[in-house]
Amino acid sequence: LRAAPDGYTWMMLTSQLFVATSVYPNLKFNLDEDFVSISLIGTVPFVQMVNPDLPVKSVRELIELAKKKPGNLRYGSAGAGASEHLSGVMFTNLTGTEMLHVPYKGVAQAIADTIAKEVHLTYAVLPAARPHIESGRLRALGVTSPKRAAVLPDVPSISEVVPGYQMFGWYSLVAPKGTPEEILAKVSAEVVKAVKEPAFGERLKALGIDIVGGSRSVLDDFRRNERKRISELVKASGVDIK
Repeated sequence: LRAAPDGYTWMMLTSQLFVATSVYPNLKFNLDEDFVSISLIGTVPFVQMVNPDLPVKSVRELIELAKKKPGNLRYGSAGAGASEHLSGVMFTNLTGTEMLHVPYKGVAQAIADTIAKEVHLTYAVLPAARPHIESGRLRALGVTSPKRAAVLPDVPSISEVVPGYQMFGWYSLVAPKGTPEEILAKVSAEVVKAVKEPAFGERLKALGIDIVGGSRSVLDDFRRNERKRISELVKASGVDIK
């Protein structure tokens, strides 16, 4: 933020930082006003995972169990107001279920306690979730993106059962406000070109990242829509961190 807007300083703006600025409104910077868009690189889903001993093998069965035992199921997240928490908030809101949220100081602990049966389920971004799914330590019920993930083709999208459900992480590149327009245009074009090159693109796809390679205007629109959507979810979550 203190760097000169000369085109030599860029920042990777991710969904986690974007969500954090909705949860902590009194920060000394404003992502929406202090940084200008360069490119939307890609999106990545979270995965809804349960301990294999929980007697559910699908999103529909999880909903049925939650309705039979309102408030009894516990889901862990990376912390109050984190994307994983908001994934759970959206799920319970749209399904009319009630679950107890258990916040941790990071998703690794939430995953560990799901494996240890301290909580029944959790949400984690796909690259973090995949090793535990493939090892059998956790069972994937659904991905939070509108469509199935290419690297987990047998895991349905939650939206197949819960219409309107979607939550995803994303990666973008921004620069300090005041960076010359000609530099922004050039950098944006080069980033879009780079992420669509096969060698680089395949690396992203292997991590479960859906490549967007969006222009500056695409990222501008995306940020506006995400700010509105995330702000509504944070409000619905009841998080109040001063």
